[in-house]
Amino acid sequence: MIGEVKNLSVAGVKTIRLADINSLVQKLLESIDQSAFAPDQILYIETGARLLAASLHGKRRIPTLSIIIRRAGSATKARYSFLLRLIPLSVLDLLRKLERRRSSSAQNIRHIESAPDADFTYKRILILDDAADSGESLLLARRWAVERGAAECDIKFATISVTQARARELVSYWIYPQLCRFPWSSDSGERQEYVSLYEQIDPNELAIGDL
Repeated sequence: MIGEVKNLSVAGVKTIRLADINSLVQKLLESIDQSAFAPDQILYIETGARLLAASLHGKRRIPTLSIIIRRAGSATKARYSFLLRLIPLSVLDLLRKLERRRSSSAQNIRHIESAPDADFTYKRILILDDAADSGESLLLARRWAVERGAAECDIKFATISVTQARARELVSYWIYPQLCRFPWSSDSGERQEYVSLYEQIDPNELAIGDL
């Protein structure tokens, strides 16, 4: 992991810009290299990790596949993103903290909406997401990968942020121990620009690697 912190209390919300993506991915790669873990396959969770996956693929050309995992309420938040951008950031930060506190104590049911036809037998897999709160999405993706031949010991997780103690223990590579506002967040001022970039990335091209 990157950065050693003794306390996971979320003091503030870190704003991530589109211009930060490549450097953040580079930090994750440096941490992965230092641990001597060499993934044969990247599995990224849509939609938050697509730009991260594209950046990582551009740097290492590791075959990269996507999995779509949904949780209740995610579609509703995206539908009202234009309204969220009218609210001051200080208020949005407070709402994020309240939501995080509620979600940490509530059961968040997730399901796999779409997944590729894949065989992960004898492969080392890096599961990539933008953030880990409870870690349930990551665990669901890992269970799915194990069902397709991967050994649990050959699977590691990487995210930009972790917000709960459980996620800190679960995720091998992370950067920020706090809530983050990503360009793809519903309340980000860069969301429209992100959508344009997102649509330019072809997942089929990411699936092709040099390995």
